[in-house]
Amino acid sequence: MLSLAVALAFGLRYGGMALPQSVIIDMPYHMKWLRTLLAGDWQALYFPGGLSEVPPEWGMSLLIPKSPLFYVAVASFSALPFELETLVKWLISVLDATLVVFAYWFSRRIRASDKAAITAAFLYAVMPLAFRAFSYGILPTIFAQWLAAALLALVLAASLRGWRPATVLVAVLLATLTLLSFPTVAVFVTLIIVTVPVVWRLTHSRGQRRQPFSWQPYLVLGAAWVLALVAYYDLYVAPVTASAVALLGAAPGGGSTVRWPGGVTELIAWTADYLASLLPLILAGVGVLLLLARRHAAAGHARATALVLAWLAILPLFVAANYKVDMIGKHLFFTMLPVAVTGGVGLLALGARGTWGRRLAGLLLFTVAWQAIVFWVERLVRAST
Repeated sequence: MLSLAVALAFGLRYGGMALPQSVIIDMPYHMKWLRTLLAGDWQALYFPGGLSEVPPEWGMSLLIPKSPLFYVAVASFSALPFELETLVKWLISVLDATLVVFAYWFSRRIRASDKAAITAAFLYAVMPLAFRAFSYGILPTIFAQWLAAALLALVLAASLRGWRPATVLVAVLLATLTLLSFPTVAVFVTLIIVTVPVVWRLTHSRGQRRQPFSWQPYLVLGAAWVLALVAYYDLYVAPVTASAVALLGAAPGGGSTVRWPGGVTELIAWTADYLASLLPLILAGVGVLLLLARRHAAAGHARATALVLAWLAILPLFVAANYKVDMIGKHLFFTMLPVAVTGGVGLLALGARGTWGRRLAGLLLFTVAWQAIVFWVERLVRAST
């Protein structure tokens, strides 16, 4: 069943991108920079300016340190006998489809049953927000989210099985790549890794011995940030600081920049619309409540649950941050996987309510998939008019 979920995820993603009618908004932009790199002009991608400049339609002078890591990774496959754009679509679809396996793996770590884990895998495979990601063509973000999932899985696995020197070295390398892959993902992952060891130290069931503090994630994170700064980010400290001051500072008239004239209500409405479907988030909310109500979980399951919930907490935290700073949906994309994991718990709890519960759970999962297809079809229609 897991392989079927992976195949479904790949088929939906690559099939949607490969349709002749599909217009992947950012694909020309990414292909331009990939061809620039393949032509040998790596400086255009590495140094401030060019790749790090925001699109002109944003109407602001702002630098975002977007490293060329995604383009370097794709360029390493460019010798394969495929048309370059087709190769890019194929690679990014394979990468995101394998996150189905991560959804299953994390579900099993939180002591979810095999059925709940499979449900989480299928929920990620048909997540409507993933279709928005692919229709927009936010390829470096998808690549960065895969690295983040791999890193968090490694940190969790090492915390359960024990840190060895080789594990620390691999984790530092993977963390460095993750931090370099995309700036928002670097912020999100840093927050999770800073928070989780503290939560692990405090998380223990009644009668259980308090768990020893895991200092290794801090070592990994600190070493990775040093390497990422030396390799790339040090070039951007001054220009990004100046850009942030200009963005967050007062407007010429003395007032703060107002992004949402309608206030919090407008922000929430935009978020709900951007998700393309609220069902996965509702199911995730049910799953979170069930996980929080669970008592006497084993230490390993408690640690996994804490990591998944810390990962999911990025969503409300940065919805609030989005009130002032445009996150362009990155916090929503980043939390799709923990939404699927906790949503699988919610769906299985419903399915355990007897025949009517199983039917309703199946109907809800089908509805999520249907909403994803409807979203993609609407994109095709708009592109053709």
